[in-house]
Amino acid sequence: MAALTAGEPALTQQDRAALAELRTQRTLTYDTQEHDWRSPVVDAMGVEALETLEPATDGRSRGGSRGAGAPWLRKWTTRSPDVRERILAAYLSFLQKVVLPHVREVGARHGSTLHEGGLVFQREPSFRCHAPSPNPTGRPHCDADYGHSEFELNVWLPLTECGGSNSLWCESAPGVGDYAPFSVRYGEAVLFWGNRCRHYTVANDSGTTRVSFDFRFLFRRLYDPHMENIYGGPTAFLLGGYFDAIDGDGALDADISRPKGHGVLYRRG
Repeated sequence: MAALTAGEPALTQQDRAALAELRTQRTLTYDTQEHDWRSPVVDAMGVEALETLEPATDGRSRGGSRGAGAPWLRKWTTRSPDVRERILAAYLSFLQKVVLPHVREVGARHGSTLHEGGLVFQREPSFRCHAPSPNPTGRPHCDADYGHSEFELNVWLPLTECGGSNSLWCESAPGVGDYAPFSVRYGEAVLFWGNRCRHYTVANDSGTTRVSFDFRFLFRRLYDPHMENIYGGPTAFLLGGYFDAIDGDGALDADISRPKGHGVLYRRG
């Protein structure tokens, strides 16, 4: 079964209006004391000034999926259990107290009840390190290229001040082509429709490293475990694997099986 589309009866006119507003790029602000994303990363990297993280010197500055930030990405994958729990706690808090209230507010403004069913979200946020390099990392793309649902929304959250060549470049609406870098700092996060808006990095000639997290989420009512991937097979983006879920009040769904290492999510539901 294909993913739901905005023209199907499951979505009311009010729902479509709320989705249209949420798909419009905007910057969310939050309290960094309440939602501490940065200190776990500082502890994992062993460097207080994350913008000074040095680029790779072993040939990886050519770009690709890891690029010049490769040593720091490897360091993140081997972070301690304590750091893992702290970042997951910050993530869950951010979803419950920043993302959910925002989508609830937008829904209420348009008379939509989509938020009442809760949210499905990427189980763990993606860590990025875009160090100075003569080459970009990755390539221009939109998330639909990889089989993600059109109902997913993206949040891009930097831990360092960014803008220009060390940032993520994105068009403001699908197909517009008015690419510009996100100019934001720690305490701000960009909400955008990465599923249809193409985005990419450029060669970082700013002299400073950008460290950031990003993740995807969607309304649970629009989650479809039977959608196909780009090859016509079953999707890999499933609850209990790629995704987790919170209800309309922000509580974790206790019925979802969680892999080892996500104990923080059990305790803070």
